[in-house]
Amino acid sequence: MSDLTFDVLPYELIAAIADWVHKFQDIAHMSKSCRSLNYGVKLSRRGRIITTTYGAFGHPHVVRDYLFIATGTGIGPVKSMIHYLLDSSIDRPVTLWWGLRGERDIYFQEELEAMAANDQRFTYNMTLSQPSEVWEGRTGYVSKLVDERITSVKGLDVYLCGGDAMITDVKAVLKTKGLCPVHTEKFY
Repeated sequence: MSDLTFDVLPYELIAAIADWVHKFQDIAHMSKSCRSLNYGVKLSRRGRIITTTYGAFGHPHVVRDYLFIATGTGIGPVKSMIHYLLDSSIDRPVTLWWGLRGERDIYFQEELEAMAANDQRFTYNMTLSQPSEVWEGRTGYVSKLVDERITSVKGLDVYLCGGDAMITDVKAVLKTKGLCPVHTEKFY
């Protein structure tokens, strides 16, 4: 572990440690932490985690498979994170399960198919909760997909983005499979 002391204004701290901050992190969150720092603050670093007397921030370097579950427009931030991971040198599987109501709600399908075809680390499944009679793909809620496909959450890092009902349901199913980090963003 390395300890450093910076004699800078709080917002200059962001620039001083930019090479430590994982691109995945929420810079706004970091900015809030920096507002309360004083001159001469002491920082400790362990991997990608930076600890001050005010708390820790950073993205721990833990080798886990990534599972992204989104509903509706929750695909937006999730797709961005997936692109970042696939553009990086990670060698872990990145899986997306995306739930929509019906065929009229499908978008990004060609892009997702191309991503899966071009990168063996990425797989995705789409499920429709209210499909038409002609739909030949997967049906039901994403929580059903989670229940059917996951036997254990050991080694998973799960990201949920979408409606409150989906997040509540999926977290309940995941809890029956064990404990793992679950990150959530409620959209509606």
